[in-house]
Amino acid sequence: MMGWLGSWLFHPALALGGAAVAAPILIHIFSRRRFRVVDWAAMDFLLAALRQNRRQVQIEQIILLVLRCLAVLLLALMVARPFLRPAAAAALLGSGARTERIVVLDDSFSMQYGMGAGETVFSRGCKAVEQLARWVGSELPNDSLTLIRSSRPDQPVVALPNLSEENIAKLRDALSQPMASDLARGASTAVASVAEMIERSPTQTNTAVYLVSDFQKVDWVRPAGQGGGGQGSGAGQASVIAPLAALAETRKSLRLTLVDVGADRPVNLAVTDIASSATRAVAGVRGRYDVTMANYSDGDVSDGELRGSIADQALPTIVLPRFDAGRTLAEPLEVTFGQEGADRVTADVVSAAAEDRLPIDNRRGVGVEVAAGVPLLLVDGEPSSDGYRDEVYLLKTALSPAGRVASGNDVRVIADDQLDATDLTAFDAVFLANVYRIDEVAQRKLEQYVRDGGGLVIFAGDQVDASLYNERLFAGGNGLLPAELGETANAMEAADGVGIGTWDEGHPIFRPFSGEAGRLLKSPRFYAYTAARPAATVATSGPTTTQIATTQPGARVIASLDDAEHSPLLVERSFGAGRVVLCTTSADLEWNGWARDPSYLPTMLQIAQYVSRPSSFVGQVTAGSPIRMNLDANRFALQASLRLPSYPADPAYPIEAKSGDGGFQLLWERTDRVGIYAFELKRTSGESALRYVAVNPEARESDLRRANRAELGDALKEMKFEYVRDVGAFADESATARREIWWPILLATVAILMLEQGLARWFGARA
Repeated sequence: MMGWLGSWLFHPALALGGAAVAAPILIHIFSRRRFRVVDWAAMDFLLAALRQNRRQVQIEQIILLVLRCLAVLLLALMVARPFLRPAAAAALLGSGARTERIVVLDDSFSMQYGMGAGETVFSRGCKAVEQLARWVGSELPNDSLTLIRSSRPDQPVVALPNLSEENIAKLRDALSQPMASDLARGASTAVASVAEMIERSPTQTNTAVYLVSDFQKVDWVRPAGQGGGGQGSGAGQASVIAPLAALAETRKSLRLTLVDVGADRPVNLAVTDIASSATRAVAGVRGRYDVTMANYSDGDVSDGELRGSIADQALPTIVLPRFDAGRTLAEPLEVTFGQEGADRVTADVVSAAAEDRLPIDNRRGVGVEVAAGVPLLLVDGEPSSDGYRDEVYLLKTALSPAGRVASGNDVRVIADDQLDATDLTAFDAVFLANVYRIDEVAQRKLEQYVRDGGGLVIFAGDQVDASLYNERLFAGGNGLLPAELGETANAMEAADGVGIGTWDEGHPIFRPFSGEAGRLLKSPRFYAYTAARPAATVATSGPTTTQIATTQPGARVIASLDDAEHSPLLVERSFGAGRVVLCTTSADLEWNGWARDPSYLPTMLQIAQYVSRPSSFVGQVTAGSPIRMNLDANRFALQASLRLPSYPADPAYPIEAKSGDGGFQLLWERTDRVGIYAFELKRTSGESALRYVAVNPEARESDLRRANRAELGDALKEMKFEYVRDVGAFADESATARREIWWPILLATVAILMLEQGLARWFGARA
């Protein structure tokens, strides 16, 4: 009761004086005289006249009584000093009825943005929560308050039954060490959890939800196709607050307030991706990591630097070109691993002139499993003791050339009759060079091998049985072969044969031939090749009717000859988890002079790298995602230990591999902090081995652009909400903007007393 009175009275206790309204009523009752009835004939005439005027007299008395009671009530109300709030403050506080208040504090890593003087956006949010609690507590101390962090919406920070000074002190203690998480769990999950919490509530009390955030556009104003309700979103798409809006349809007392604590014009430079251009890292072989950076600022960056490192060894600093505002930039980072085993690569972007206020996303890392070599299998369809007549001699030389610079490929050659007996799982890629025919056993082995992620390269030649290849490997577009083979085309009549006419400059195979280097591909000549018709996209289904139909992707011509028909030279297609590349000419010099040309060696190396089975080791995950590491029980013990990024300040944690469908696996789910996580494994021989996994921040969270009030209004149309930019200033303004209304009440009281006196004299004189 006092809480409700306090919402509109300065002195609610004095309002109890309104009980004096009973005084006129009691006086009226007690002053009534009791008479003894005596029959008197002379009075009958007077009594008859009195009965005629009794109703009018009663009405007059009631009017006077009501006026006297009203005067007493107004006097008590005037002493209690009533006031009126501004409309916005009244909307935030709601009615005087007891309200359950739920505060959701955004603690995604964008809230780590520095505001200067040691303050972050998150600490500003914590301060806003405390100010909000104090303000509500001063007005409506009986209201309850629950504080939730967006990263852990199912675990309330505090749940206060009321807003007494003691409970507000508990809230202040809970916010005393403000630090945002490294996660990017924004408002969507938190809002859904809050809606579920309210729905589970056993009582139907008034509920007010406050969302304290920096309101990034990427979270709140979503473009079409991302399931948001932001600008440009399609019709029917739900916004972030959709769960609360649906709940508000049945709970009319539910109110929503957005408390914006974000920086006005945030600037940020971030590394958003790091990825290897090779399928496998090989010791002693130069590799490349493509580092993508983003400039989320209003101004250009002309002094940016990319700093890489292998473990603790710094790589040469790369001076970045001019970095335009709002744009991304990709730069290669060249690395060479010294030895086989585990390693890690990190990339940092810095600007010499400006301090980055969100350092968490300036660095991104990746754990690497370095192999001794890439195992390749060459199937020789036409062996010969003469190297230049052997089908794969020149191909083997190109894939593993002699010299000081190693290719990283470990090449093995077998004859075509050995294919059935060879274990293909030991190789990352298989090359079929002019193999006469493929029997059913080899067909099934190759299909399973590629479906599981292996790579396959098929070279044509004079021994290839095109009809059998089409029957078993093409299989009407459902098989391994990317194209249906036709007749062999002979270009011998041309003096210099035909050359390469076009190629896909953006394809990874032709990466070494970008720019001026592309002229190298114009020099090789081809004198014979097999016509090919690339496979189209087809729908396939499983062996049983209960399996869902899938789609076999179509083939892609990545290089064509310059003959009249523009015949395909290289055709590729995905098959399951692996890739297949068809070369319509021979791997040796029988149909072409390519092996004598400088472009042959880099092209073959790029083909091998492109199709080779990628490493199963996952060296990076996003913060909040679990780390899953496959473990070979034949090589390693099932018990391991994990060193967190805080090691050695925190001890290593024991961890045990669990059995699953794909074998044994180490699982670690608590990846709340970014950094390098090191797994120490024990080999069955007793030696230790390390594996590194980098936990990186979510890239999209680095975009700090803030949605303003108008944009939020357009994006969140499902439910009406209040918007507050500064809770402290708003609360102070609300307190100072209260308008007292005691003087109108005083005037009304005087007017009522004068009216009562006038009516009393009039009624008495008329009587």
